Amino acid sequence: MVAKLYHSAPAGRPSFVQAMVEVWRRPSLTGIEVLWRWGVCIPLLYAALVALGSLNEGVQLITSWFRSMTVFKPVEAIDGLHQIGVVLWPTIEPVAIWFMPAFALVWVVSAALGRTLWLRRYDPSLKSRMPTYALLMLLKLSKLVATLGTWVGCWALALRVAVAIPVERHEEPNLVLLAAMMIGLTLLVFVVRSLTSWIVHLATLIAMVRNVSVRKSIVMAIRAPKALRSQLIEVNLIMGIVKVALLVLALVFSACPLPFSSVETQEFLTNWWIGVGVWWLLASDYFHVVRSVAVLRLLKASDSSAAIQTSGGNSAS
Repeated sequence: MVAKLYHSAPAGRPSFVQAMVEVWRRPSLTGIEVLWRWGVCIPLLYAALVALGSLNEGVQLITSWFRSMTVFKPVEAIDGLHQIGVVLWPTIEPVAIWFMPAFALVWVVSAALGRTLWLRRYDPSLKSRMPTYALLMLLKLSKLVATLGTWVGCWALALRVAVAIPVERHEEPNLVLLAAMMIGLTLLVFVVRSLTSWIVHLATLIAMVRNVSVRKSIVMAIRAPKALRSQLIEVNLIMGIVKVALLVLALVFSACPLPFSSVETQEFLTNWWIGVGVWWLLASDYFHVVRSVAVLRLLKASDSSAAIQTSGGNSAS
């Protein structure tokens, strides 16, 4: 079916399915992406867990909170979460002070090296612009942090409007309003990010295709042709849907053995969940590569179309 879609796609407009097929046929691209991602995350997360080894009390608090938490008692759930934060923050703060900058620095440098390696393996004509790529990755990481902060702020607003204010008035929390605000604001943040995140992603590839600086690549990305912008937004929306689908599949696969939990051992369940987590990470890395290949193909198709129009105009004149 994928091959049929691949051959039925218009030749002049590269599709997401074509990028999927191309990346699937070249597993070394995904392998390099997995290598640098896991090579960064595993040592840093292990170091953080060793530094946070004294959080046994916090783990017990979180476990008991999850067991007693219910959406029908949001005030008690929020109070329990606040108590966990009060207990854990004095231990987490000194680790977070060094871990977050170290993680950001190592992530940016490794991303510039790893993605430059597999992008040039995919297309040797690309220029190696690792300092430019690193700066753009830092900008992308900052945008992600801002997006997560906005999302947390939306949840805080929903809790304030639907729970805190009614409780102050000695009224019942409005759970319907809480769910509606959380779902609506989350979808709004998701859509806004999907409609704007292509700019930095396109700028990183423009820097490698056209061999330009950070400022120039961002300007070129913002001034991209309307047809290219619409196609990039489409790719971003598809990528967002794929991420949601992968998460849903991971949750479904994780719940598959639960009906047999009375006859299965805890070791089997743990291994099953680890396997599902590894599958989800591998699938996510594969689709990240697919997205970059799809954007690169669209950029090159746009450049080729512009070059043909320019040569046609010169010939006519």
